[in-house]
Amino acid sequence: MKPEESIFSKHSGAFATIIAAIIGVAALLYVSLYKNTEPAPTSNNPDTINHGVMVNKKTMHTLTAEDVLTTLKDKKSTELQINQFTKRNQGTKVQWRIIVNDVRPSSRNTDNQGFYLVFHPAYQKEQNFPDIIIASFSNKKENELSSLSEGDFAIVEGKLKFQYRSPWNVSLEESSLIKFTKSN
Repeated sequence: MKPEESIFSKHSGAFATIIAAIIGVAALLYVSLYKNTEPAPTSNNPDTINHGVMVNKKTMHTLTAEDVLTTLKDKKSTELQINQFTKRNQGTKVQWRIIVNDVRPSSRNTDNQGFYLVFHPAYQKEQNFPDIIIASFSNKKENELSSLSEGDFAIVEGKLKFQYRSPWNVSLEESSLIKFTKSN
């Protein structure tokens, strides 16, 4: 061995490969553990969830009817904040507990009509003037919906749709009836 040669210079390629492999494995572990996490919104954000705790996107709860309606009516939020909230959540799939007010055809003039389920959120059952929301269903859901009566409790799933009509209006599109319970 020449004096200028050492074990490190002889095997420097092998050491570099081992170090690169260790860094690669560490990077893969980091990405697999943290790629689906993000800081939850803070308390001054209309989407408040878990106040600054890391939340996994895959397990984050969906927006409740109360979350949505409270945000849309928040007197402290600016119009810009509410507009951002509606843009961010437009088309978000939600499941809500509701109380049925009515089921009606979307149009009385066609055979290929859909249906509207008119409801208010279950959390507002004791309110004199609950928020009325409409969920639209395809005509294929007629048999399911025909079992519903005013006052029944149900769980519906659909995509959020926001429209600005001063104040904001929220509805559900492409809805499904998950389950229901007849009222007493």
